[in-house]
Amino acid sequence: MIQVKKLEKSYDNVNHLHILQNLNLTVEDGEFLGIMGASGSGKSTFLRILGGLETFSGGEAEVCGENLRTMKDAEKELYRQKAVSYVFQDYNLLSGLTVKENIILPCTMMHAEEKATEQDYTAITRKLGIDAYEERFPDEISGGEQQRAAIARAVLKHSKVLLADEPTGSLDMHTAGNVLELFGKINVDYRVTVVMVTHDVFSASFCNRIIFLKDGKFVNEIEKSGSQQDFYKAIQKEMREMDGIF
Repeated sequence: MIQVKKLEKSYDNVNHLHILQNLNLTVEDGEFLGIMGASGSGKSTFLRILGGLETFSGGEAEVCGENLRTMKDAEKELYRQKAVSYVFQDYNLLSGLTVKENIILPCTMMHAEEKATEQDYTAITRKLGIDAYEERFPDEISGGEQQRAAIARAVLKHSKVLLADEPTGSLDMHTAGNVLELFGKINVDYRVTVVMVTHDVFSASFCNRIIFLKDGKFVNEIEKSGSQQDFYKAIQKEMREMDGIF
């Protein structure tokens, strides 16, 4: 599903700043992967590369059989429309559209079947508590409410890959749990491959595998075995042993 080989990202400035260095990664179809690391470690940059939103300096990156290195701009646009869904840190909602219009916009652009879209929309927005403010505009609701709308928009697309950048950062614990349960449900029910960037142990415990990123390099990984609570403790233990990564 996702294959990354010797991926490099650098800025050719005076200091030749290296953001990502020699990354190798395979993500299987239907996996729920978490990427953890400190601010500035390269997590968001890596996710943007997978989403076709940013170029890279060397190596290879392939998602859903698409080679991101050789894609032209028009091909990347189609790739972003159909193959991947993206939850941004800054929500990325259009100010001139209502919450509902923002959520269903990708499906409208893809000419998805209207009845099915409406049914899915109702189920997802009820799960996330969005139906109470769906006719408001983004500047009329809180940051947490905007984030829920952005998540609903990404989930509604039913893309093969869901990329989420700190999706629960502005949410309370209860709503965060609902969001992560929703990610888990679409991961299992629809075999959507989920790649989530997070620094939060609770969020990470919903994943099946965690990869740790430090200074642009993958430095370790752990896989879930046993219960979610066991995995939560394993992630905490790993973070303590990798002193200084966060």
